[in-house]
Amino acid sequence: MSMTVREKEHWKERIGKRIESTIARIVAERDPSYLETIETRAEELAQQRLGLDETVKRAEEIDATIERLKEERVEHLKRNASRLSGRSVSSIADRGEWVAKGIIDKRMESQQKLEKRRLMESDELGKLILALLDEQDAMLDTVWLATSPRQIRDLWESVSRLLNEQTTSLQEGVLAETE
Repeated sequence: MSMTVREKEHWKERIGKRIESTIARIVAERDPSYLETIETRAEELAQQRLGLDETVKRAEEIDATIERLKEERVEHLKRNASRLSGRSVSSIADRGEWVAKGIIDKRMESQQKLEKRRLMESDELGKLILALLDEQDAMLDTVWLATSPRQIRDLWESVSRLLNEQTTSLQEGVLAETE
């Protein structure tokens, strides 16, 4: 039986949700703070590896000072604006600062993802979660493989061998079904 793209997307989404709920259940049962701890530790390691420890600490101090000064400025402006016209005044951010911050944030996010994966690969719970997430990421391909003719499955296996790529557990099951 042939499935439409919409049906395949539906099943990808449904199976993905089941994987997410399984991860949530496993984490809740074994270590409810696991993912939060991993996230925090990955951020710390990313900062260290990128040499941003002192930069981040100083940036946080500067941000706190800026926030305090902004609040003070806004209060001053509100008082005067209210007295003169009844309108509030907003500040305009320096565009250069945002561009620089965006570059750092993007690198930080990328490094943090790497650190998170490394941390999770180092323990049993993390490995289990990563395996489930890998299945979820590959779900669309898995659904397509499960509903495709043998020629496509053979091609998939050939390309995977050529590229030295691992198939997921579910994909291995799908590919083994019709042999």
